[in-house]
Amino acid sequence: MQSLPDLYPIFIQQNVRFLDRTASSERSFMWQRRLAGKLLRVSLRTQDRNVAQYRALKLTEAFIRLSQLMGNTNPLLIRETLLKARDKQIEDEFLSAVTACQGLTYPVTQETNLAPLLSSVINEWLEEMGADWAKSTKVLNERTVNSFLEWCGDIPVGSVTKKTVSTYKKFLDDSGKSPRSKQDAIIKVSAMFNFAMKQRDYIEKNPFLGMNYKNVENVSIKTGVSLMEHQKIIASQHVADSRTLWWLLNLLYYTGVRIGEAIQITSNDYIEKEDQGKIIKCISVNDVGTKTVKNSESIRDIPLSDNLLKIGIWEEKPTYHWVNNSSASNAISTAFKKSGMKHTAHDYRYGLSDRLRDLHEVPDHVRFSILGHAHKTMTDRIYRSKQPLMQMKQAIDCI
Repeated sequence: MQSLPDLYPIFIQQNVRFLDRTASSERSFMWQRRLAGKLLRVSLRTQDRNVAQYRALKLTEAFIRLSQLMGNTNPLLIRETLLKARDKQIEDEFLSAVTACQGLTYPVTQETNLAPLLSSVINEWLEEMGADWAKSTKVLNERTVNSFLEWCGDIPVGSVTKKTVSTYKKFLDDSGKSPRSKQDAIIKVSAMFNFAMKQRDYIEKNPFLGMNYKNVENVSIKTGVSLMEHQKIIASQHVADSRTLWWLLNLLYYTGVRIGEAIQITSNDYIEKEDQGKIIKCISVNDVGTKTVKNSESIRDIPLSDNLLKIGIWEEKPTYHWVNNSSASNAISTAFKKSGMKHTAHDYRYGLSDRLRDLHEVPDHVRFSILGHAHKTMTDRIYRSKQPLMQMKQAIDCI
């Protein structure tokens, strides 16, 4: 094997650094570079200086490319990627020797070692699978895998190992996310790697396989917002100073809409529908234009209760300025905290569901229609041409 191929750029040749450790307990040449104050050291797994020079050159190429892609924010992950690149290089050298003996050729290129990049695989996954997802599912999947990409950098998909996943889980643990949110992140990113393995042959194994969290449970006990708590929060000075927040809390209490559904409401979503010969004022939850919903069952019309109509919702037709679920949810959690209570936006849905369940004369299919849940029976799921608006209105007025 030649020492340094003449075709490699002089800049890279001059930046090849490796140490002779053949006389030490390590008994191998070592490649090393310093990054962000950390010394990255990789054994070259050889005592032959020429082989060491060649492997060090390949690692330097990989290092320069990775540092350009990832910067100096994650030196440990770069080292882990370099270890895998070294192992692949050794494998390629072996296969080259074998095929050369058989009169064959075996191309060994930088692309063989380090392609494709995560960003490329993510784009392919979203483009190919996205057509089968609901809009909200696609948004969540894209957000989750891009968060993983931001964490680890745009590295080759094959360089992600189980150790990488383990480190990512520690990052999730430190993020303050709920157990179910952390598990959901692992499941979504794992699905993308499954695509890379099964539908693209980019990797041989999914590094996320078997790495899910065990015995996942939400540590917080969900409790619905009671009427007394709702009255206290909307009477607080913090909420009184924000007309938009005041309307949002009232809408959540009397309709049980999801926070993401609420903040997408426009003035055109205040509509009138006819049922059993009567006109019923409703709020429309839909996926018109750029709006997203959780699933097809989420698209529905919810009758406005007498309580909402009495405080002027039909005349004012409030809309909301929050651009994402998190900011709106944080505003609600903060309002409760300032009033000495602990609740989330989703607790309003728990509260409405509980109150509807306490009304024994309200059938499940009416409650599901209000909340936007999938119906239990095939009759209610399939053989249904309209919503039970009158029954929904009567139930909502009782709570």
